[in-house]
Amino acid sequence: MEHALSIPRIQLLSVIVPTRGRSGKLANLLGALEEQFTTTRTPFEVLVVIDGEGDAPEGTSPFSVEIIRTAHIGAGAARNLGIEHARGDAVLFLNDDVVPSEGFIDAHVEALNTGNRAVLGDSAWIEPESAIAFDQFIAHSPAIFDRRGLVDGQRYGFGHGWTLNLSLRREVIDGLGQAFDPGLRPIYFEDIEFVYRCFGADSEVVFCADARAVHDHRVSVREYFAREVLLGMMSVVFYETNPACYGELFELDPHAHARVAREMLGLDVRDHRRVLDRFVALAAEPARSDDPAGQAMVLYDLHLPIKRRAFRVGLCAMCAQAIAWDQRISYAGQLLDLDPVLGALPGGA
Repeated sequence: MEHALSIPRIQLLSVIVPTRGRSGKLANLLGALEEQFTTTRTPFEVLVVIDGEGDAPEGTSPFSVEIIRTAHIGAGAARNLGIEHARGDAVLFLNDDVVPSEGFIDAHVEALNTGNRAVLGDSAWIEPESAIAFDQFIAHSPAIFDRRGLVDGQRYGFGHGWTLNLSLRREVIDGLGQAFDPGLRPIYFEDIEFVYRCFGADSEVVFCADARAVHDHRVSVREYFAREVLLGMMSVVFYETNPACYGELFELDPHAHARVAREMLGLDVRDHRRVLDRFVALAAEPARSDDPAGQAMVLYDLHLPIKRRAFRVGLCAMCAQAIAWDQRISYAGQLLDLDPVLGALPGGA
């Protein structure tokens, strides 16, 4: 307790939101913050960085909202712009598609005031109407964000440094010089690489269950596997940017991995196609309310060979040629369509 009392209390929180082409989602986030403004004990400002595409929010807010427009520079570089304009002694990074719950701001601030340098809030996935098994897969498996087993007040490593709902004391960020590496763009790995440079492999990210924001993003099967292709591509950039951080997560460097993966991609086509067909069929079934986690993990275990395949498709492509950063998302979609297995996904070209 004595240690906690010696730490300066947060006087102003800077909320930084990079956004691109999702003005409706952004409006929902700002509306949720406005609803709790009168009950929040700590003043806060919001810095919205429009990354090349999107409309500024309409109307006025009871709190300061600064709109920063930029050419498309990627999520990490957009957050850097927000940091440059931030006046707070702590920053809170949010995705534009989260909807904060009551008490959200105070939960982050109090967790920082008790001596924590980084706080991860809870970001449960939205429960859509007419949910299907794939929605359970996203929400209750480690497919994207592994929320299983997160314990309130427990500390985690940089791998949980997810900037969809993450606050840090300003002195941690200022010690880096440059916060997010702009080379890791357009998206992926830039957040955990940033947290790794903040704390190394130490467990300094405390989970705060009361800092809750619903993640209002319904992912399709095709979007999920396109994401995995892009992750494979970005793993090469990640390695080139910070090999030490990369090495904490991956055993092989990308080029060694690609040499092994190329042959396997050809050998596994028939088996992978059968697995994918089964996965797509089960994913389309109605969601089970009695055992959502069980339904999710059946799909998760089944899909692992296809998840690895999608990652390797992106990895091999990126090792074979340099792909400009602003073409990587569209190229990931093209790779998905060209693959003899993944090209069978619904919604393809």
